[in-house]
Parts: sequence; structure tokens; C-alpha cells
Amino acid sequence: MIFVLITLSIVIILVINFWVERRKLLSYALKFPGPKPHFIFGNAAEFINKEPSAIFKKLIDLHVIYGRRLVIYGMFNDLSIATIDPNDIEAVIAGTKAMNKSIDYDFLKDWLGQGLLLSFGQKWLSRRKIITPTFHFTILEQFVKSFDKQTNILIRKLHPHVGKGDFNIYTYITLTALDIICETSMGAEVHAQDNPDHPYVQSVKAMSRIMFRRIFSAVRHFPLIFPLTPLFWEQRYHLKVLHDFTTKIIVQRREQLLFEESQNQSKKEMDTNIKESMNVDFSSKPKDDDFKDLYLNRSSREKLTFLDLLLKATVDGKPLSDADIREEVDTFMFEGHDTTTSGISLTLYHLSQQQDIQERVYEELKQIFGGQLKEDFKVIYSHLQDMKYLEMVIKESLRMTPPVPIIGRKTTEAITVAGVRIPAGANISISMYAMHNSPEFYPNPTKFDPERFTVENSKDRHPFCYIPFSAGSRNCIGQKFAMLEMKMTIAKILMNFKLLPHDPESKMTLQGDLILKPVNGVCLKIVQRIQNLT
Repeated sequence: MIFVLITLSIVIILVINFWVERRKLLSYALKFPGPKPHFIFGNAAEFINKEPSAIFKKLIDLHVIYGRRLVIYGMFNDLSIATIDPNDIEAVIAGTKAMNKSIDYDFLKDWLGQGLLLSFGQKWLSRRKIITPTFHFTILEQFVKSFDKQTNILIRKLHPHVGKGDFNIYTYITLTALDIICETSMGAEVHAQDNPDHPYVQSVKAMSRIMFRRIFSAVRHFPLIFPLTPLFWEQRYHLKVLHDFTTKIIVQRREQLLFEESQNQSKKEMDTNIKESMNVDFSSKPKDDDFKDLYLNRSSREKLTFLDLLLKATVDGKPLSDADIREEVDTFMFEGHDTTTSGISLTLYHLSQQQDIQERVYEELKQIFGGQLKEDFKVIYSHLQDMKYLEMVIKESLRMTPPVPIIGRKTTEAITVAGVRIPAGANISISMYAMHNSPEFYPNPTKFDPERFTVENSKDRHPFCYIPFSAGSRNCIGQKFAMLEMKMTIAKILMNFKLLPHDPESKMTLQGDLILKPVNGVCLKIVQRIQNLT
């Protein structure tokens, strides 16, 4: 009897709390339009157990129906304000009252821990300061060498498709991006382009799929039930593969750096002995290259990776632990390959559909390289900087098909949106895809027009009306890296191949899971370009 009374009391308390919280939420939620919610299940029925492409289309269509702002009700008072108004977006992401990520990002914690994407407060600030130097232009110049090497491999992989009809180029770009990110972030080569069945490659793909399924699953509201589902055990397997791989690389690289430091110390001692015995003034420029090589520290000429910077970093005088480093490397791996894959592949798709624009990019490349385009042409940092029209093309592709279609924030303090006071703890959703494709902000939005991004045409645009890399203090730290990688890959492909549109039956359908992706890949045709042009 006592047990029944206790249970009943708990239920009554939960119901009362549910009502109190619901009244608080409704006090501001009712000031926004939106689809009519169920009393308990909200609008969940419109999303749960539907295909990812259907969920994505529904999210975009809601803005078409209800306008710039709306409220979406989840189950059990789980709701979010969705906005595509640039002024609202500026208020949310340019300030400090909504710095935390929304509840949907919680499902990434098992994989990424409290890395830069998910951390907040002082931890986020200290990590951001540590990681920012990774994207200094001098280090980006070194990364370009990896871009060049891996894209040369890509070109060789694409050759068998010349003149053979439709094929899915998305798969090839994914593997290239993985090879690039592994080499630049960890100094490790997984040879994904030669070994697409590599366990790490497969687990990265699997985790992206699993995270999306969890976000739109009813089980998300019952964390104790998730371990009873098959998806939990699948996730556990892939997490072990990912974490074991990263941890192994970290341990090996730490040992390698310690060895190099000991070697460099021995080398310095040898340099000092040589200097004393030969009485050579090394403060002036050495005339002999052998002496110059002897004098320069070998490590200064070697390629620095993201992992190296983390291994050498300190917080309050203490080095980062292996666990700290792993969550940042895992974050970099997650954010740095899927997004660029989407950006590159969808830009190639647009170019295959727009032959005149494709030819203008090709003419720019001929001018940059003196008209001599060939398969293994070495592309360096300065070449990429000169690709001005290609950059406009990429920006227009990121407008129409932004790799990250939707982001979410959670308020830590009360914030005013459209004159409505939103309390702390509210989730706010921002759909870059819906905003970038709205005729309110971009006339004739379905037209692919790189001229939107000339200096003249961009000057009067609201600064928060185009945010493919987010904005504010939590913008994408790797956006310069991504732009260089996209330029390199697209330029190399266009140097070698002309892109042709796919057959009608291969029409592309998009789905917006964690990253904007084509349901059945990006299909197109390629034909060989004429070599050694004059």
C-alpha cells in the first residue's frame, strides 16, 4: 500500500511539473505560428519513422507555410523556435546568450565528448584559443601539399569513368576527403581511396547515420531504453573502432614527437660542437647548402599537423590528456570530412548542370596555369588564392545547398527574438538552407548565379543572411581550410575532365541529416579534357 501511494505521489508530482512547464512554454510559444501540436506528442508524428529526405523536406516546407518564424513542438514539452530571419539569427548567434548547442547535439557526445563543437564556457574558450593557430595561413600552406597529393590520386581513380555514362562521384569525394583529413589532422594515412572498406572509414559513415536516427526517434526521450535497442549495440561497436583508431594514432605520435625532440637535442649539441671546432659564424646566412641544412632545425621543415599542436599545447601550464586530445581530433575528423564532401560534390553537380559557368571556371584555370593543364599539375597555395571566379561558384553552391543545413542553439539567458522574450533553456533552430533558398532574401533562388557574390552585389546583403559556415564567435573554425580543399579538388577535376549532366532517371534528392547529403549520391558524366593546350 505504501509503495502504491509513493508511486502515485511521484506520478502526481510529474504531472504537475509537466503542466507548470507547459504553461511557461506556451506563454511565449503561442506568440509564434506553427503546426497544431498534439497535447503530449506535439508535432512528433510529422517526423518520427519517416525517411530522412521526407523529414528534411518537411522542415523546409514549414517555413514556406508559416513564414520566417515558427514553433515546432516535440514530445513532452520539447519544443524549439525555428527562424530564418537574419535579424533574429544575429541576435541569437552574434551575442553571448545562446552560446550553447541545442539538445539535438547531445547525441554526439558519446563520439565527440566535449570537443570544440559541443563544449561551452571556459573549456570552449580555452580550446578555441589552442586550436585557432592551426588555421594560420603558414600552416594552411603546408596542408595544401596534402590536398595536392590526395587529389592526384582522385584523378587517377576517376579515369575509368571517362565516357562511360552516369556514376556516383560522391563516393570518390568522400574517400578523398577522409584521406585529406586523416593526413592533415593526425599525420596518419588510412589510404581510404585505395581501401574504401577500411573499418575507420565505414564507422565514420555509420555514426553519422546513427546520430540522425536518434535525433528523430521517440526513444530519444527515454535514455534508459536506448541500451535495449539494436541501434545501441551498433553504435557501441562503431564507437570502439573510432576511438581505438584515434587513441592508437595519438599514442604513436606522442612517442614519435618525444623521439624527435631527443634527436633534435642531440643535433643541437652536435651543431654547437661543430661551430666551436670550426669557428663558423652561423648568425649570417650560410653559403654552403650542407652547412645550411645542418644549421636549420629539422622539425621546422617538417609538416605540422593538428594533432602535433594539441600534443604540444598546455592549459594552465599542463598538457592536454590523451582523452582531451582524442575528443578534439574526433571532432575535427567529423566536421572536416563530411561537410567538405558535401560542398565539393554538390558544387560539381551544379557545374555539370551549368555548362556555361563550368567553362568560365575552366578559362580561369587556364589563365592561372598559363594554358598548360595536365593530370599531375602541381597546385600550390598562391594558385588557389587566384581562383576568384571559382570561389564565387563555390559560394553560390553553398548558398543553394549548404553542407550544414540547420544549426541549433540553447539559450543560457533570456533573449528577445522578434519582440518576444524567450527564457533561458529554450532551443532555437536556424535553417540556413531555408533562408538561403528564400525568395525574400535571394530573388529567383533556384537559379545558380555566382554573380550574386561579386563585391558589388554582396555589399548591401545582411551579414547574417548568408552563413554557410555559421557566424559569430562559434563560427566554423576550419572554413579557410574547407575553402582551400574545395578549390583544390574542384580545380583538379575540371583541369582533367568536363562534367556533363546525369540522365533524367538519376535525378538527385537531398536529405538533411547531420550534413546535407544526396539520397542516392551525386550522379554525373565525365569526358576527358584536351591536354597541353596552347
